[in-house]
Amino acid sequence: MLFRKLYLQAAGVSLSLWILGLHVWTASASVEPLTYLPHDLQSYFNTCHGCGDLTEQTGELAYWHVMQAYVNKFAENNPSLSESELSYFHETLAHSFAPYRSHRSKRQVAAPRVRKEIRAMTDAERVRYFNALNQLKTNTSLRPNVYDALAAFHQGANVQRAHFGPAFPGWHRLYLWILETFLRQQDPQVTIPYWASHLDGEMTTPTSSVLFSDAFFGPGFGLPITGPFRTWPQINPNTVFTRNLAAGTQLFTVAGINAILRRRRNRDILVPTAPADSNFELQHGGAHVFIGGTMNNLNAAARDPIFFSHHAFVDQIWERFRLNQRAAGIPTATDYPWDPNDPRIRASHNPNLTAGFTTVGSPFNSFRQIDGFSDDFFQLVQYEQVPSCATGCAGSRYLRCNTATNRCVSRSTAEVRAAGINVDTQPGLIPAGRKKRQAVQRNYEVCDRNWFLHDVNVNSMSLASPDDLRNTYTNSWSYIPVKIITKRPTDYIDFQKFSAYGSHVNGVNKQPELTQFGTQKSYEYCRDHMDAPGKIRIVAYGLNHDAYSEEYVISDNRLAVSESIGVIAVKTPTLASSDVMVAAFDICGRVCRPYCKSEPDTTHNHVFAGAFKVSTESPSMYSASYSDALLSIWETPTDGACPSVNNNLVPLIFFCEYTDHWIWGPNTSPAP
Repeated sequence: MLFRKLYLQAAGVSLSLWILGLHVWTASASVEPLTYLPHDLQSYFNTCHGCGDLTEQTGELAYWHVMQAYVNKFAENNPSLSESELSYFHETLAHSFAPYRSHRSKRQVAAPRVRKEIRAMTDAERVRYFNALNQLKTNTSLRPNVYDALAAFHQGANVQRAHFGPAFPGWHRLYLWILETFLRQQDPQVTIPYWASHLDGEMTTPTSSVLFSDAFFGPGFGLPITGPFRTWPQINPNTVFTRNLAAGTQLFTVAGINAILRRRRNRDILVPTAPADSNFELQHGGAHVFIGGTMNNLNAAARDPIFFSHHAFVDQIWERFRLNQRAAGIPTATDYPWDPNDPRIRASHNPNLTAGFTTVGSPFNSFRQIDGFSDDFFQLVQYEQVPSCATGCAGSRYLRCNTATNRCVSRSTAEVRAAGINVDTQPGLIPAGRKKRQAVQRNYEVCDRNWFLHDVNVNSMSLASPDDLRNTYTNSWSYIPVKIITKRPTDYIDFQKFSAYGSHVNGVNKQPELTQFGTQKSYEYCRDHMDAPGKIRIVAYGLNHDAYSEEYVISDNRLAVSESIGVIAVKTPTLASSDVMVAAFDICGRVCRPYCKSEPDTTHNHVFAGAFKVSTESPSMYSASYSDALLSIWETPTDGACPSVNNNLVPLIFFCEYTDHWIWGPNTSPAP
């Protein structure tokens, strides 16, 4: 059984398209496994592998980080500004950085900006922040509006400057300051609240956090049709964000944060030199995957306002790290781990190059990557501590002390409602734009029903290349059957009578791959989120076009081994071939190994990295509908016979056995 959740975007490149799985055993087949991964993609995997194998880092976050680095090549850069827009932007920047540029920050009378955890804010402070965001969304001083113009700074070439290297924390520090300055033009008292996501990660069900109520960031699934951003889909449909919360995905953890704070040099926490346990940027990716939807794509993530609160917490952690550096006598402003002789470090992270916030020739194009490391920001911005049990969880109605761990955790929306607190409206909130609200009557129980899967439609497609314009297909989507074989997770503790681990069965030839314990690293709290029904997430990225697809297959965690069938949606092929990279992960972030056929009528015994070359040549085995694809693999030999699956018609199988230390191979690809 499989529930469809898919996002696909393809723009500005040859989108011939990708189809997961067709016959692979003849030269004219529609899909062939790639002999090599693209050279740059393999290099990214090798760099990630250099931080540690899959016993030291979860496969899901490692894969996400690598693929985000690769697919960034397809993104458009932020749009150019008109002369009047440049003047407005530069004037605002001048005001923003005047204390920094004049080096007068230590003598300023004005108090520093103080950022709080969002649940530690008063209700009035939180409403003022959301109002300022809504005002930026309707302010057209920049096209299409100020918020979207600023969000566009986190795409294209700027993502290369902001991520995958040592500039990561400093670049985002500058970005937060710029957005906050524009917000304070609307309300001088506003600061960006940080989202301490480990307060949600320690909940039994993080997706039920009050953070995703209408009084905070709004719904965690689908479009923002309620909550503070409920009018954003009407203001600019082209930049509207979606969410698709992924229960089980790891947010920041106390252990992970402490591993960062124990280090004293930025080289020990930043890509590409950080070891797996203290890799700051890799840890930060968990929240992007957890929120899903738009946040799952770095080139669009800033369209969702939760992005800035997430990165404010990244900045808060980094400032705590820098305080430890100062205590150890390390100069924080110059501890920038740049080595021009290290081929793993991107040239765009050169400390003396532009951070990309201003245009060439502007008076501010000297904002360099190293500027984000300046100690002046210590005087300009300060953070309140993360709420703790010792402080009564900052007196917040939305947090409680977990006495078992002596740490604060978020309350669920149901808990807060049961306490008589209104989290379904926000008195004083000014929606962005005018839209008459309809009266809605809600009937709530003390406990919300937590859906195992949400039927969220996040499909998106953009056809922009000449090949796409010549496409005569009327249906842009096609559907491919996929099989998942799942070994019982070693950390699932219920229904022990079904487990084959450590058992001895007389007369049965037990294959070790079905009975040996897995060694892959899992998310810290995955056991708390595990149930008898399991979820396997399948993701696919285009390799020569910008495309992303996501699906969930249901497995049976009780059994020693189980089998599931599902269908994945793909873009219908056009005239040119296209390449795709697929992967599957369980709820604990462990990666499954992909298999395909190497010869006709053989078993799926061809191990590969998950990359296909797809063309429109026959034979083709994709279907025009979900139901057709699902039914296409079932056969009934005679009338009245029991239907059975013909495995020859299933092009792609994943085996979730969790013992591989690394599945994406050595760098054997030829140089470009």
